[in-house]
Amino acid sequence: MDKIPIQWNKLWDAFKNIAIVFSFLFNLLALCAVILLSDLVFYRGPQFKVQVIKPKAANTISNLHRLENATITLNVPVSETIPVKFVLPVHARTRVTTTGSVPLNTSANFTLPGGGGSIRGSVSLALPPGLQLPVELYIEVPVSQTIPIQMEIPVSVSVKDTELGAVIRDLIKELEPFLRLLSK
Repeated sequence: MDKIPIQWNKLWDAFKNIAIVFSFLFNLLALCAVILLSDLVFYRGPQFKVQVIKPKAANTISNLHRLENATITLNVPVSETIPVKFVLPVHARTRVTTTGSVPLNTSANFTLPGGGGSIRGSVSLALPPGLQLPVELYIEVPVSQTIPIQMEIPVSVSVKDTELGAVIRDLIKELEPFLRLLSK
């Protein structure tokens, strides 16, 4: 098959024609915009500034001040599981109850009255079930748990104390000279 030769001259001419038409339309629109704006500024300028631009600029600055002084208040929901691991030292005086017979065997030294000497021996007895004994505890209890947390945390943020506050202040500084200019 024969290739169709590209005719660069025709493509260039078509591009130039399209560019000329586009440029003409853009220039026509720009001219219309200039005519409309010049009508607003030169013929209706003072009235337009007083009735439209100045109130809008003042209202914009007022709203920016309100926005800067606003406070964002909301409740942030938290739903997490938190691991908890520590050793809990416990020191307490309490009473414990025996749950069964508690045998006691110990050595004993008995002194006889009236200078009768002493006897070495042993004593055996059993503490009965249900007997309450006073005790003092010194123990360390290891704790290792996960705790589910579900709550809402109230948050209140002043806009002026955020990065947005700085941007709003900059906008106000940019707009205030225009408002002063319009007031003259």
